[in-house]
Amino acid sequence: MRVENNTAGEVPSSVPQEEKKEKKRKRKWIKWLIILVIILGLPFIFLGATGIYNVPVISQIFGTNKPIDLGIKASPEALASAMAGNPMTINGDPTEYSGVRNKKFTGKVNVDVTYTSEEVTSFLQHFLQNAPHIKDLQVKYIEGGLELSTFVKTYIKAPVYAKVYVTRTSNKSVDIKLDKVKVGRIPVPKKYYSKIEEIAEKAVNNQMNEIEAFSIDTLEFHDGYAVRKGTLPAKVELVPGEKQLSEFL
Repeated sequence: MRVENNTAGEVPSSVPQEEKKEKKRKRKWIKWLIILVIILGLPFIFLGATGIYNVPVISQIFGTNKPIDLGIKASPEALASAMAGNPMTINGDPTEYSGVRNKKFTGKVNVDVTYTSEEVTSFLQHFLQNAPHIKDLQVKYIEGGLELSTFVKTYIKAPVYAKVYVTRTSNKSVDIKLDKVKVGRIPVPKKYYSKIEEIAEKAVNNQMNEIEAFSIDTLEFHDGYAVRKGTLPAKVELVPGEKQLSEFL
């Protein structure tokens, strides 16, 4: 059997394996980015429209099989209040709604609403109860932004938490700044924040621009509530099909 020694300048055989590992790590982060885009976009889409893996036993012991509790409880009373303040007609079965379902928007109506954390959380849980990618979503408004906590059912199969500051930049766009992101109980490195912000802003702003009747004149976030003034479609209804997560990028 002939054995040849490496000569100067040759690349060790371990290098391609390291490159493969690096590519795999990058693909994992892309999956996280896609999921975070959907999560960050939901409150704006729905507020505008109305307003690592789970390891059995171990995850239960350490509580990592559940989203971080923000202390915001959904209730029938909060849902009724959110629906009463909603100027838009929502047609269709609430159990069939989700952030990725295709929807048809018609008409236009002025909106001047104030929603509490409990109201928007109750509303989102009501219309996302059978959502394919997330469950148990909580939204907590803070001064200048919001906290989000949910369980992602696909790809990473783990709780995700984000603390986000949001600023209106035009009547159809916002600026997003991440303060903290966790997958499970592990903080996402801050070096990824700028890329997540870029993708999230693109996804959210594209969604708002796709809805012709949607506009933002005022958008304020305070401790426990948010204020929004502008316009909304007069009616939303479901149409066949749903968007792929890649379409939000």
